[in-house]
Amino acid sequence: MRLKLKARWALIIIFMTVCSSVQSEPFHGIMHRTVVFVEQKPSELSHEELGALLPGFSRVEQFKLKVQERNYRLSVKAVDHESVMLPDVAYLADFGRGIDKAYALKIQNYRYALVLDVAYPEKDMINGLKMADQFIYKLAQKLNGVIWDDETQELFSLAAWKLRRNDAWYQNIALMESHILIHSEMTTPESIDIQSLGMAKFGLPDLRIHDFPYELLGSMANLMNLTAQSLFEGIKPDDAGMLQLSFQSLKESPYKVKLLQSLGWDNKVIVNVGLKGVPLLTVDELTVDEEAELPAKFPNLVLEITFDHVAAPSRTNKQIVVLSNLFRKRDSSAHHSKVNDVF
Repeated sequence: MRLKLKARWALIIIFMTVCSSVQSEPFHGIMHRTVVFVEQKPSELSHEELGALLPGFSRVEQFKLKVQERNYRLSVKAVDHESVMLPDVAYLADFGRGIDKAYALKIQNYRYALVLDVAYPEKDMINGLKMADQFIYKLAQKLNGVIWDDETQELFSLAAWKLRRNDAWYQNIALMESHILIHSEMTTPESIDIQSLGMAKFGLPDLRIHDFPYELLGSMANLMNLTAQSLFEGIKPDDAGMLQLSFQSLKESPYKVKLLQSLGWDNKVIVNVGLKGVPLLTVDELTVDEEAELPAKFPNLVLEITFDHVAAPSRTNKQIVVLSNLFRKRDSSAHHSKVNDVF
């Protein structure tokens, strides 16, 4: 029997009215992949060793459509140019975290990869993600390897993974700007797009902002991080797809403190942004056999942050109104999120 997979996001019901292309038969669960690259072929870990490193997860051969418990798959593969590719030195100059040029050159000699796929129920997202990130760190530490995040397409040293993944929580609040990556791409000589990667690990759609002047890049990245943080903390768009953003609505965390300090004033303004689906990037056309092994990664839903509701004469003017209300001029010189350019 063939089934058409429609979506896999924890907040699928929330976004049903925002994205008409999302249907009522979602993939139930969260699934993502990380990889540890190592120089020598690792010895097989015993069931007891794996159980100690990843308690509460069951090892399976393949995942089911409806995830009801924490599962994982772990395999050792040779590095090649087809199924498992090692990022080259040029790529690591932009997307290597804690990896300098000398380390990047050394990594090119790594010949094996431990591929970890994890799946867990949407309701178990926080514990599932925390435990999976801790497991891959301990595994890489044991084998003296480096860690590839397949969602954000970044390679991490052990220290960088610990800082940006394991330690990027305040109690059960994820500090989203550390967990996601914002890509930028020049679409014309005068305009730029940005898009997030990594939201799928939280059962959330990725975000996109289309067609804005390059000089607004820092503020737009901050707007995207604020939107990501708001969605993670349970702030929901209304039936018309409008999302209210406010610093005061965020839970107390180091992210909120840093943001308010960077502004230099306590902004109580509430602004609205629109959220709408990007149809070409949904999983509507993805089909699999019910009995077949599920892929390690589904295309994630992408929501575009829009400004059409703002009363202003042009697209750029609408964008500037929202950014000015949120950040004022102080934002141009403080707390800019890291953005990776892809030209």
